[in-house]
Amino acid sequence: MIEIDGSKMEGGGQIVRTGVGMSALTGKPVRLYNIRKGRCASGLAEQHLCAVKAVANLCNAQTEGVSLGSHEITFKPGEINRSKIKVEIRTAGSICLVLQALSIPLLKTTKKVEVEFVGGATAGKWAPPIDYFENVTCPVLEKWGVTKPVFEIIQRGFYPRGGAKVKIIFKPSQIHSNNLLERGKIKEVKGISVASKNLEGRRVAERQKKGALKEMIDYQIKVKTVYAQSDCPGTVVNLWAETENTVIGANQVGDKKTLAETVGRNAAKKLLKELDNKACVDEHMTDQVLPILALAGGAVKIPKVTSHAETNMWVIEKFVGKKFEVKNCVVRA
Repeated sequence: MIEIDGSKMEGGGQIVRTGVGMSALTGKPVRLYNIRKGRCASGLAEQHLCAVKAVANLCNAQTEGVSLGSHEITFKPGEINRSKIKVEIRTAGSICLVLQALSIPLLKTTKKVEVEFVGGATAGKWAPPIDYFENVTCPVLEKWGVTKPVFEIIQRGFYPRGGAKVKIIFKPSQIHSNNLLERGKIKEVKGISVASKNLEGRRVAERQKKGALKEMIDYQIKVKTVYAQSDCPGTVVNLWAETENTVIGANQVGDKKTLAETVGRNAAKKLLKELDNKACVDEHMTDQVLPILALAGGAVKIPKVTSHAETNMWVIEKFVGKKFEVKNCVVRA
């Protein structure tokens, strides 16, 4: 059984999500201990609990210690033979953080799998929004042969109530090696400005869009505005640049203290910063490309090696029996 000390490296929930995801992918049992030991509220929080339970459901895993606040779990994966799973998130926890764990074993699914989310948030401050996963994460993974899932966002979820309803259909993929080392020219910049329906009278989505367009005056940019059904007020702006070889993304979640125009400008500033460094993935996507890189092989040019990326490499290496090589911001596996 693979042993992982959850207090090492970055020491957060990413170790849990990647650990159980890689366990389900490789079929190798794992014991995680000292989970989030250095955090103020250590152990498994509701967010991490949902991710572990979702992956366990997907692969019929035998588990021990999977409960709120637990500092140690064991995870013994079975076969991935489900055609449909339901993930219930009772808080405003991020759907995309659960997806980070689930999408790893789904790299090797041999049949269509429908994942239904009930509850949780489609956008939050400390996690990528659902639109990022659909329009950035999935197109980048397609470069390694991963089939893009089909998304149905029935209801948006925001902090503090959550309440999202989302269905995603994953299909079998033909994985292959890929070297993503040149970004290529920018073809188009796109985006989506989302606000809850109760903010439509204040034209929040349009004002967020206006802020983004004003900041990205040097680019041709198309931003769609959406007013969405949700259980509580909330907003988010997602922007992405489609280049000849990849997709670079950035986003900003709104709050009561920030003008809608400023939310849009902040999202645009983040994207412009990502475009300045010439990498082939943005900083957040660096973490997400590592599992497929380890599985299929190849290389990718990243903006920098963050503590999250180092942690993900450290966990993944325990399952695949090989080391990542990093030189001049190029990661190879």
